This record gives sequence, C-alpha cells and structure tokens, in this order.
Amino acid sequence: VPLLVQSLITLDCPLECPHCLADGSNADERTMPLALFEALAVQVASLEVNEMLLTGGEPLAHPQFPAIVESLCRNHINWTLNTATVPDRTARKAIEAWPPSFVAVSLDGPARVHDSFRGQHGAQKKALQSIAYFSRVAAYGVAAGTTVTSANFRFLEETFPIVLASGASTWGIHLLVPEGRARTRK
Repeated sequence: VPLLVQSLITLDCPLECPHCLADGSNADERTMPLALFEALAVQVASLEVNEMLLTGGEPLAHPQFPAIVESLCRNHINWTLNTATVPDRTARKAIEAWPPSFVAVSLDGPARVHDSFRGQHGAQKKALQSIAYFSRVAAYGVAAGTTVTSANFRFLEETFPIVLASGASTWGIHLLVPEGRARTRK
C-alpha cells in the first residue's frame, strides 16, 4: 500500500512560474474532472492509503476545489496540499470542514524576487497570507517551500528571516526538477 498518493488536480494557475512541473501543454486535460477525482478518492480509501497530496498547477484554482475536499472528507482521507496562493472564502469553508494535515506554501525569496519568480506582483504577500491561514488550520503545520534556482540562490540568506517571521513550522529547500516548464531551462 502506498504511503502517499499525489494527485495533480489541475494545470491551471494564475502564476507564471518558470519551473512549474505542470506546463499546461495539453489544453484538453487541464483540470481533473470531479467524477474522476471522486473515483480516485474511493480507490485511495479502499487501499487505506495514509495521505493524499493535492498539487497542480495551483490546486486552489480547480473550479471544484471545495467538492474535491468534500470527497476527501466523505472517504475519510487525510490530505495535504501544495499551494502558492491564499484560498478564497469558498475554499476556506471546505478546508475548515475537513482540514489538511500539512500544507506546503511556495515562498521563493524577498517580495521583489518572489514576485518576479512567480510572475505576479503581490504573489509573496498572498503566500504569506496563506502561511498564516494554514498555520491555524493544518494539524501538522506549514512548510515554506523554496525552489532554489540561479534566480534566487543569492537571496537565501535574506529569505530565512522572512520564513522565520511567516509562521511556517518548517522551511523546505527544493532543487529544480527538469520537468514541465523547467524541462527547457538550464
């Protein structure tokens, strides 16, 4: 029995991260249909898998994210989340009804670096809001996740106090995986 099943539930994302595993190249298969996810959740539950990790693109961008969380709840599946942004009010309601056990929120440097890295002004502010929110609801805490590249390596020392002040319980340092958009970058 696997200890964890990772589900990339959508390729959609409001950010433009150059290292994203989900490159969005297949427009016909951008978002996992809810019925398919629900069937997967039943299988995961029947196997008694310990954890299901929701990832993407940006999993919070899935148009039926609250229904996905409700499916996890119906099937009594512990879940974790990789995100780079803050959940909206509708997603929060579902999250608070069946909280994740752990959340990783992308935090790739000081605001100017993070926002450039993520391709959106204000992205770091949203990441910090997300860490603060999930620190209150995730049973086992929140990791600030930093993907290290040549674009942000020299800012790691400046990033550390931001991570400490964020409320994250851990700091995950990740090396670039040459998949998705990162496949074509050195």
